[in-house]
Amino acid sequence: MDSNKEKIVRDSPSKINYGNVFNIGYHNELQQQQELYQHQYHELMQIQQESNPPPLMMPIQQQQSTTNIFNPFITTNTTPMPFPQIQQTPINHTSQQQKIELENSTYIRNFTNELRRVSEPEQPIENNTSFPEPPTIDEETESINDDQLYYSVTEIRELLQDNTTSNEMRFEYFIELSDYFRNRAHKDVSTLPLDTYYKFIKLSLKCLTILDKRHSLDMNQKFLVYYKLAQIYIEETENLEIGEKYLNQAIALSSNLNDLKNMFNCELMVCHLIEKVNPKTLINYLIAKIQFYQEKRLNELVDCLELIKIKYNLVHNPDTALSSLTLLIGKTQNQTIKAFCLIQSANLHLHRASPVTALDLINHAGKIIEDNNIESLKLSLLMAQFVAYIHLNKDSKKIIGKVSKFVGRDDNANGKIELSIDVPKLDHTFRIDFDWITTGELAILAHLLTGVALLSDSRNKAKICFEKALKNLSKVEKSNKLGSMSLDEYVRKSKKLKYLRVLIKYYQTINNFVISKYTIDPLNEFMQSTHKEMDESDYIIIKGFYRMIYYCFAMYYHHNADLQAAKYYYLKVIESNKAVNPRYAAEQLSLGIPCESISPVGKFDELSVYANLNLVILLHFETDKLKQNTPSYLPDIKNQCLNNLEEAFKQSETTTSNTFNLNFTSNSDILFVTYNFILKIVLSSGIDLNFQTKIEQLLSKLGPKSSFAFLGIILMYVLNFKNQDHLSVFKDRLKDEDTEDICKLLISKGFMKHFKEVGEHDKAYLASMQYDQCVRKLQGKFDFLLNNIVEG
Repeated sequence: MDSNKEKIVRDSPSKINYGNVFNIGYHNELQQQQELYQHQYHELMQIQQESNPPPLMMPIQQQQSTTNIFNPFITTNTTPMPFPQIQQTPINHTSQQQKIELENSTYIRNFTNELRRVSEPEQPIENNTSFPEPPTIDEETESINDDQLYYSVTEIRELLQDNTTSNEMRFEYFIELSDYFRNRAHKDVSTLPLDTYYKFIKLSLKCLTILDKRHSLDMNQKFLVYYKLAQIYIEETENLEIGEKYLNQAIALSSNLNDLKNMFNCELMVCHLIEKVNPKTLINYLIAKIQFYQEKRLNELVDCLELIKIKYNLVHNPDTALSSLTLLIGKTQNQTIKAFCLIQSANLHLHRASPVTALDLINHAGKIIEDNNIESLKLSLLMAQFVAYIHLNKDSKKIIGKVSKFVGRDDNANGKIELSIDVPKLDHTFRIDFDWITTGELAILAHLLTGVALLSDSRNKAKICFEKALKNLSKVEKSNKLGSMSLDEYVRKSKKLKYLRVLIKYYQTINNFVISKYTIDPLNEFMQSTHKEMDESDYIIIKGFYRMIYYCFAMYYHHNADLQAAKYYYLKVIESNKAVNPRYAAEQLSLGIPCESISPVGKFDELSVYANLNLVILLHFETDKLKQNTPSYLPDIKNQCLNNLEEAFKQSETTTSNTFNLNFTSNSDILFVTYNFILKIVLSSGIDLNFQTKIEQLLSKLGPKSSFAFLGIILMYVLNFKNQDHLSVFKDRLKDEDTEDICKLLISKGFMKHFKEVGEHDKAYLASMQYDQCVRKLQGKFDFLLNNIVEG
């Protein structure tokens, strides 16, 4: 290639990437697993000092970007800022600047005294320092858009010989080269050895250090160098004290420049630093900054800080966080923030089993997104709607089709949601990136949710979906297709894949139960493997699964009439330790998995309510059979379960304005009828007219859905077949599966009584034969059941 035609590309400034706000279930980097690579950092080889001058692949400066990109929550990726306006006046370290640096250093140092200190590179920077050139434009690792600016080597040399442009060109070159090395580390994070990864990070630091030590920079240039140095030290290393030093200098410069935009960026990085060191102290800092921007009437920045505050409270004070989120939705004037908060609130309601409330919030967010054309939130809205439809047993076919259109798209390859926040008073648009799910993760979740939606399908399509989800997960793990990201992000994404694998296995077990294939071998293998190989980081990921697995065990033993084992596991579900470890909760929040601090408890907990329902049935059976020989503790446990259920099904709170205080039981007709049906059996009360009407309404609403076959049969039995139209429906629903056989036995007995009363003795005889057949088929199970009762 002719040297005069050799090109150098100047990309548009990269965007600052942001960490998570909520990332709840479907939806944050607070506690990172940096210990995985601490010792490698100290063993890095010294960068060789070569004799060649810096390459002449220098980018030409573009015009100042119309938007600035800042980090409102947790910076986790490459974050070069748009270049500030260049001023030729060198920095004057005035007494005011020194005072600001001292104040900031004193404040932040309170949180960093105990940190491990790694000294800043102190080797002299020679004039002949050389860095590897970025790959040429014909390499596969680089791609060029038609609208990018580029110059020939001759043009660059001419610019360098011009004193008015040479300093700016050199500054731009080292900034771009620093970004390149950091991006290079992130691009191949899944395949690079750790020492090579950190060599790129150290090269990125070297480029910035050269600018700081060798070149006379104006205040804007100094700010950018210090900001980027602070960012790399804080995000990529454990040299937090060095990062703190550069951050203080950047804050002081932005204050001297009276630049609120960049000062806000720095303050958000302070939040990130405090989160790493002593997160409990973050709330005081946020309160002070919120008050500061409220006085300046910069409401958009206040809203961003409120989101950080909510995220903090999700770990340390969840009740306050939930109410604060509701208040922020009502008061914010920024439609993008409002829509984002509505989706997060809907996800939290789904996590707390309140799909009706969640769907209302989703519809509200959908209208805002449609009216304002917020493209970046459409997929997250669609996924939340998908989960809500699954909860409500709505037809999800259309949503499945819409989600499938996003699976193969590349616009979500990096797993980010980008929001644009306009701040009119600063005449500025902030672009915010939130961690969400990558394209690979979307393919896994899409098949998983589709499988859950099809659990009731009689053709067992759920099995195929779960197998595809596992196949996609293995493909992502083997191909390392997690996108370009930092090492910490890569570690978090890898951990999330572990969580998704266990979740898929869990739903495969549930699907086996649905098709009457009662086996718990996968869960037994999981429990055994975790006891042998699990460390603390793995425990943080799977901690929330234990109660779910206990419930599966309880259902398994309940099905097999092993009452003692079933009661044991139902009690474990109810009485599982609810103590919250803030460090675990913060880590779970950063991974984007259900966070224990906001997990529902007591009357808000689905598993607890269902475990109480099943346990009441078992205890009532035992106490009814044993009567006088009943152990004293069984009635006590039974009464406690009834009290728990009474509290869960109270309807007095349905008028509250805080939707997070509404219990999921108030929105489920099926659950309401089931509870009252059990209650009337346990308390030996009859079926009143109002309840009978409720049952008939529910029965007509259920229709032919196979997932409710058992419930439909029970309801028709309770109604004693007063409506003869139900007889044909009943016959169509009967199956040879074990649970339905029990219903068939009861119904056959009802048929015998009915046909004898109307004088149809032939039909009564046929019903008695069917009854005897059911008795013979189930006799062994009931014998085991009776022998399994605890004797006093």
